[in-house]
Amino acid sequence: MAENIRADADRAAALRKERAEKYPTCEKLAAAGDERRALLQFLEWLREEKKYVVAERVDTFSGLSFITQNDDRLVLEYLESDEQQLEEERRAMLEDLQEKAG
Repeated sequence: MAENIRADADRAAALRKERAEKYPTCEKLAAAGDERRALLQFLEWLREEKKYVVAERVDTFSGLSFITQNDDRLVLEYLESDEQQLEEERRAMLEDLQEKAG
């Protein structure tokens, strides 16, 4: 019984290591899941309750302009996660799952 538990733990550790190597951005984001959710909830609270908008100020010919950014993109940037790399890893994960299932 103890040997089975140890073998399962070893397999799980090996799987986590493999995923971290193949999909580092996904794993990094998964590890920051609670922080990401808290940041997104805070940004939503600012917008809904306080009527604040997070925006970038840009100088233009006609004066100042404010560019808003998608909350998730802003949080991904804060967490230093590349959105394009994340999407590529997600697609690779789906392909791997489809190959294993098929």
